[in-house]
Amino acid sequence: MLKTLLTSIFAVMSFSTFAISLVEVSPVHFGSVSGQLGLSCSMSQFGVISGDCDATDTEISIGQIVVTNLPRNGLIEVILTGSSNTSLSYEPVAELIGAKSGTTFLYDNQPVYVRAKGNGADFTINVFGNITVQSNLNLRQPYTVDYTLQVNQQ
Repeated sequence: MLKTLLTSIFAVMSFSTFAISLVEVSPVHFGSVSGQLGLSCSMSQFGVISGDCDATDTEISIGQIVVTNLPRNGLIEVILTGSSNTSLSYEPVAELIGAKSGTTFLYDNQPVYVRAKGNGADFTINVFGNITVQSNLNLRQPYTVDYTLQVNQQ
């Protein structure tokens, strides 16, 4: 069985006139996967792996981003976008915690509008999702695919 290490690189783009900051606490890491074209695996919001990844890999972790310097009661647009390269395709899903309305889920390339709390408390965004092998991968070579998180004050 061909096993290949998969990781994701965190890419951040923030377009805001307000000084909103994004800090990566931990990157998304899917662990190991059989590297055959078309195989895929999913990671739940709890970091549980299913599908063609090795669910016992000790490197598995959800991504976590903390969004700070939010405007009090400000309306915030959040967009999570996955990507593809010749090796992998990543369709991220995330859970935004800390908005005035409570927990909100983010899906690939679907803008979400949330309101910051009156005290401007931070948001925590936990990133997980689905990854698919786009071409046969080489044994023991690390592969990466990225995603973008945009946070805009409205």
